[in-house]
Amino acid sequence: MALATIKSRIATAHIFIIRDGASITSPSSGTASRTLAPDASESTWLEWGPTEMFSIEKIGETIETFAGAAGRRVRYDVLRTNQGIDISFEMKTLRPEAFEMVLGTLALTTSSTQHNPLEGAEKKVWLRAQLYDNDNALLDTIQMYGDLDYDGAMEVGPSIISPKFKFRGIHSIYNTGTL
Repeated sequence: MALATIKSRIATAHIFIIRDGASITSPSSGTASRTLAPDASESTWLEWGPTEMFSIEKIGETIETFAGAAGRRVRYDVLRTNQGIDISFEMKTLRPEAFEMVLGTLALTTSSTQHNPLEGAEKKVWLRAQLYDNDNALLDTIQMYGDLDYDGAMEVGPSIISPKFKFRGIHSIYNTGTL
């Protein structure tokens, strides 16, 4: 395990995606969904490659309770509710899926030649993010089901297009991680 040594690290993430509804064969044959997760050996993982930036955020609401103690009210407990995991990442490669998400089209691939804006639905996917440090040691693998969308506006200009994506984790009993 790479985290057995505590030290400063630079890290990046390598992203893989399987769309909800895609045929999978491992761990069993069926259709990828919230209730059927692909495993790491599944051959239909679409490799998106390394990220430029990657962030993970636990979201939710905090409720504080207070109780009387020696003439005043003090914080007695903190409860967290409506929790989720959001993952944001930026790529330095332009993929057809970036146009698919920013324009709301049906599924696009490298062989697509035409699209209809706003024809597609939300993109539910299985996301696998493998986090590597500057020594190329695997730090963590996160596999979650959720909604994937373009984050913000696609900026086109004199610089490299850097597509930004936001993944909002959705509960599945098969969401997992490995250190």
